[in-house]
Amino acid sequence: MTPVLGKRHNRYLKRVSAVLKVWDRLSLPGHRSLADYFWARLVRRLEQEDEPLFRIVKLPEPAQAVSGAEPEKDAWEDLKLRTYIASRCENHVYYEACLERYDPALKFLRQGADGHATFFGSGHGESTLNCYRKILSGTAGGPVMFEKVYSTQFDDVFRIEWLESNFGELLRSRGVLLPEILSLNHGARAVAVYSRFMAAGRIPQKEAVSRAVAIIRVLMDVSSVPSIPEYQDYQSQHIYCQALASARALVTRLRPEANAVLDRITGQVAETPQRYLTHGDLHYKNMLGNGAVLDWDSCGFYPFGYDLGLALSKSLPVSGGESLVAEIQRHFDLDALGNRAQLQMCSLFFCFLFYSRKSSLKLEDGVIIDIFDHLVTVHQRVANDHS
Repeated sequence: MTPVLGKRHNRYLKRVSAVLKVWDRLSLPGHRSLADYFWARLVRRLEQEDEPLFRIVKLPEPAQAVSGAEPEKDAWEDLKLRTYIASRCENHVYYEACLERYDPALKFLRQGADGHATFFGSGHGESTLNCYRKILSGTAGGPVMFEKVYSTQFDDVFRIEWLESNFGELLRSRGVLLPEILSLNHGARAVAVYSRFMAAGRIPQKEAVSRAVAIIRVLMDVSSVPSIPEYQDYQSQHIYCQALASARALVTRLRPEANAVLDRITGQVAETPQRYLTHGDLHYKNMLGNGAVLDWDSCGFYPFGYDLGLALSKSLPVSGGESLVAEIQRHFDLDALGNRAQLQMCSLFFCFLFYSRKSSLKLEDGVIIDIFDHLVTVHQRVANDHS
C-alpha cells in the first residue's frame, strides 16, 4: 500500500517549491544546486523520520508486469506520490526515472534532450499524475508545450481525444478555446499528452459565473451537431462520487427520513434523456483570461445543470434554495429549453451535490439543506406531472 504524505512533510515540500519558483523567477544563479540540496535534505529527513516515505524517494525498482504482485491501482498511486514529491523539488531526473520504470513503453519528452522543462501546477485527479510540466521545445521556433500524464486504467485521455475529434474546431470557432493537442504518446500503462501551453492568467473569481454561463450556452448550442451517444456516464466521475457522498452524509444527519427521496431523485436525474455537451469540471481555476478553457478530462453528455452547479458552488455564495432558483432562472430560460420542472430538478440536484462538497464555498449546513428542500419540492412537482 502506498504511504501517505503527512501534513508536516507536505508543508516542507510546499515551502521548497515556493523558494525554487521565486529563485527561478528572479533568474538567480545556482537554481539546480539549490534544488539538489533540498532533495538531499528531504531524503535525509525521511531516512530519519519516515521509513515508508524514505523507501518511496529511493529510486524505484523496474516496473513489474501489470499482472505481477503489485495491483495496478497501487502501482499508479505509488507513481503519483513519487512524481509529486519530485515535482516539489524540481527533480526531473527522478521524475523521468519513475516514469520509465513504471512504463518502459511510454515515450515522453526529457529534460535537456528534448527541451527545457519546468514543473507547472498540480492537481488531485484520479486518472493523472498530480504534477504537470511546461516544456520549451529544444527546436528553434518550436512550441511551448504542457505535459500531462494519464493512466490507461481510466477513460479520461480517451475523452479528450473524442472531444478534440468531434468538437475541437467547432468550439474554438465559437470562442471556447480548447488547448490544441500536439501529441499523444501511448505507452502500455500510461499516456503522455502534449498540448499547446496557454499563457494567460485565470479569470477573477467574481467573473466566473458569467463566464461559465457563456461557455455552457455554447456547449448546449453545439450539442446537437452532431448528436453523439458516447460518454454519458457522469456517475463514474470522481468529482460526482465525492459530491454525492457528501450530500448523502448531510441528508442522513439533518433529514434522515429523506434518504429514500434522494435516492429516487438521483435515479431520475440519471435517466434524464435530455443531454448536453458538458465540461465536467467547470470553475474559475479552469477558465483563463484569453478565453481558454482547461482540463476537459471529465467531459461528456450530461443532464442540464452539471456544469452550472459546479461553477456556482465554487464562486457564488447563495442564501438558500430560493435565491439559487432565481440565479438559475436569471441565466437560462427553462421554458424555452423544454420541460421546465425536469430541468429545474436536474440543476437543483447538481447544485445541492456540489455545494455539499468540502472543497466548495463554505456555506452553512442550513443553507445547503434548504437547497435540498427546494429540490424535493420540485421533484414532487415532476412526479405529479408524470402521474
